[in-house]
Amino acid sequence: MPITYIPFVSPENITAGIVWTLSAGTELLDYELAHLTDGNPQHPLSIAETTIDLRGDQGSATRIDRVVLTMHNFAEDVRLRLQAHADTASWGGTTSVDVEITVPAWLGRFAKHVYFDVATAVPVEATRTKQYLRVTNLDANAAPISIGLITVASLVGRLNRGMRGGLQKAELYGRALNPSRANVASVHDYRTRQRVWSGTIGLGDTDAATLEALEDASYGVRPFLIWPNDGSDEPVYARTVDPIYARQLMFNGLTETAIDLSEIANGEAY
Repeated sequence: MPITYIPFVSPENITAGIVWTLSAGTELLDYELAHLTDGNPQHPLSIAETTIDLRGDQGSATRIDRVVLTMHNFAEDVRLRLQAHADTASWGGTTSVDVEITVPAWLGRFAKHVYFDVATAVPVEATRTKQYLRVTNLDANAAPISIGLITVASLVGRLNRGMRGGLQKAELYGRALNPSRANVASVHDYRTRQRVWSGTIGLGDTDAATLEALEDASYGVRPFLIWPNDGSDEPVYARTVDPIYARQLMFNGLTETAIDLSEIANGEAY
């Protein structure tokens, strides 16, 4: 099978302590800004408007590789914009970090998680090392905006070889038929998806150490980001299903290990 490269962001490379404020938008009661960084994407920031202007302060100039929006309700084809700058007073002018993305097609009633690939757009590390962030939508959304989590990655690693066709996804979503005593059935829509990724990796020494470091950093408790399908699909905010992993020695120093990831934010139906 072809070699598959799997990007990931280890827990220690997820920037902590970012303070977000609203320049445009009115947060709803119990759906406040603090939810953007509480580690639980199912507790979103929700505002009353269909346009948003978020400002983030990282506390100091910090490298920005990718910025991920998990569990949002931006409609298909809405354009989103990320800017970063060393000076909050400069938003009206030009900035060296200015990245736009378009929300891809939804999976049924579920929006895909999206991300800004800052490292590709701005290859020079020093140029994308900034303190202040800004996230806006350039097109009005179809409904008042909701965002579960914004995660800033300061460093993206990857498993370099050996994934057997990528991580295979087990997914449950759709509708269930609920019968009643009166023989009248009702239809129930699942509000969330249940998604687990599983795969087998043939590892040399380098990738074995990489996976071991990721497992140690997560320990089955601390979440991390991973792009299961070669970095070409949506990012997943996940934990390992089991903090224990076992390598099986194959031949010539190569080992094989199974990896199972459980998504924390399984996606919300809208």
